Amino acid sequence: MKRCFIGLKLENSTVESLKVQLQALKKLPTTAARKLRPVTPENLHVTVKFLGPVPDAQINDILTIMAKAVQIFTPVAINVQGYSSFGTLDKPRHIIALLDDKSDFIIKLGTYLDELLMPLGFAIEDKPRIAHITLARVQQAKVNGALTDWLYDAPRGRVGPVATAALILFESKNDRERRVYAPIGEVAF
Repeated sequence: MKRCFIGLKLENSTVESLKVQLQALKKLPTTAARKLRPVTPENLHVTVKFLGPVPDAQINDILTIMAKAVQIFTPVAINVQGYSSFGTLDKPRHIIALLDDKSDFIIKLGTYLDELLMPLGFAIEDKPRIAHITLARVQQAKVNGALTDWLYDAPRGRVGPVATAALILFESKNDRERRVYAPIGEVAF
């Protein structure tokens, strides 16, 4: 059994810009939060569908469904609009790059995958989908500290496009310090 999700692989120069922001987060003082865990650059992605525990026997079925999806959906460039958080800016839980998905590509793709995966026993997403890229996870941020200052000073407005290259089935693993997302299979658009 693997803990899995389906995400969009990211390509182009905006990923380099996101790496710059990851480095800036790493340089914040350790007093900014009890734990501030930036995502490693190779793990940057857009989550389209969280699956949860997946039996090994269903992996090929999921990859087949992903292949159907990429035949129907045309990849689009999605704009990074700036940086924010889940939680409040004063007490964030996750630091994110917000995406401006004007075409609702992520929502439509996620809904399509919901419908095809439901017969395999996967629940339809019940939370609103917010198009974003997680940059860091935060535990116990210091209220109005360095992390809050970073969020208020972070670039706003159009940061740049992020091209979507493929759908990837990821396994989410925990190591001692952070989550690691290991690709299981990839289907190019």
